[in-house]
Amino acid sequence: MKILVVTGRLAEYGVKKAVKDSADVLVVDINIAAFIKPKLLKRSLHSFKTYTGYDLILIPGLIPADFSDVEKELSVKIRLGPMDVRDLDFVLSYSEELKFSKTIPACELLTRKLRAKAHDKLQSIEKASGYAFKIRDLKIGGGVMKVMAEIADATRMSEEELTKRIIDFREEGADIIDLGIALDATVKDVQRTAEIAKSAEVPLSIDTKNPELIKSAIDEGIDLVLNLDSNIIKEIGKYIASNEVPAVVIPDEPVVARSGVSRLKPRILNLKSNIELAKSLGIVVIANPTLNPIGSDFTGSICRYYEFRQHDNETPLLLEVKDITELIDADSIGVNAILAGFGMEIGVSILLTSEYSDKTVGCINELKTAAQMMLLARQRNCAPKDIGIDLLQLKEKRRHKEMNTLINDIPCVHATQNEKWTADPAGCFKIGITESKEIAAIHEIRKHRSEVIIGNTAKEVLDTILREGLVTRLDHAGYLGRELMKAELALKFGRSYEQEQDI
Repeated sequence: MKILVVTGRLAEYGVKKAVKDSADVLVVDINIAAFIKPKLLKRSLHSFKTYTGYDLILIPGLIPADFSDVEKELSVKIRLGPMDVRDLDFVLSYSEELKFSKTIPACELLTRKLRAKAHDKLQSIEKASGYAFKIRDLKIGGGVMKVMAEIADATRMSEEELTKRIIDFREEGADIIDLGIALDATVKDVQRTAEIAKSAEVPLSIDTKNPELIKSAIDEGIDLVLNLDSNIIKEIGKYIASNEVPAVVIPDEPVVARSGVSRLKPRILNLKSNIELAKSLGIVVIANPTLNPIGSDFTGSICRYYEFRQHDNETPLLLEVKDITELIDADSIGVNAILAGFGMEIGVSILLTSEYSDKTVGCINELKTAAQMMLLARQRNCAPKDIGIDLLQLKEKRRHKEMNTLINDIPCVHATQNEKWTADPAGCFKIGITESKEIAAIHEIRKHRSEVIIGNTAKEVLDTILREGLVTRLDHAGYLGRELMKAELALKFGRSYEQEQDI
């Protein structure tokens, strides 16, 4: 395909550097490429004698104008390229398979295409993967990591609250729901909780040290039992095996004698002993060497997983990511990515997370995405980058250029804020975020609420306010734009929002 890339004078060097030999470049008589109009392009193309030999003309992705008339007259396709010069070489490398658009910038189109391609690949990998066993129809083992989401203290929740939590977790990407059992839970509490959860039609697990509660959960049709030590295995292992319920097995907690010396053999040997005991009773086992929080021998627990896998390459593994994300004051997204990468390398089958605290809200989706990234990276034998999906939210892969080259030799006015504030006679607004994750702007006139405007984006809400004539001062409109955008960013990044406060 022969391609002509159109740009302005200021971007000429960057465009030619990015394009190299993959396309020709036409520099039109204007500084800023985004300001190119149809008439200017038409005039420039006519002076560029050989334009008729091209299959495609790419104009900057930020141009809003319609070039359909020029396209018809010249009988050559004119489509939007990327929004940034630095994406040109990346976009052009996909020119043969990418269907360029008149309205959507090529960089956005390519992102969508790569994401769709990645998800198609994930589905085919899942379909073709083997497995050690199934929980309902869910494959466990075989190299595809599944995400288990814990609902802490599920037995204390109302039916409405528990049902909503399960639905939300499933939408975030949870493959298994773990019902956390409160310490004061009774058999009736477990029966009620399991009965409610069963309606969600998703594999369920239960985590409790109480044998009677485990039995009642199994009787209610629970699919998986977490974390069995030797005492529980000895007490109800046969019952678990007879009901064909898989179980996660852990090492026993060390008992320290008065001398300060543990009376328990090393945890890895103890885990192997517990697994052998469980398997001898006929229990299908998932091993959990246990991951310690950072500051509590985290490194040793990582080594324990490695050592276990060196001696046992078949038993599925569970990795409790929640013990790390809940006990560190750091953004969870990078922590989840690193631990999923470790899980991929060590052959983990289930990643267990929770959203117990406010700082871990969104962990399920983060961990699901991380697991998918690692699976694709392993399949392609590459690092987990440039594979169609990512976990980048605040960081950029390609920074946009600063404006220094655009403001040289132009007189500057140094900005200052007004010291006085004047009320808008049309009234004021109280802005917030609703429980349904929408932006709400309550219009108040003399402390009387007249109406509320609700939308998904700052632009929707502000456009409606302007259209309805609910603001009369420019400074008030500017203030509303700032606050509504802060509310939209808070929604995007899962943060709370309070008017006139920093995010």
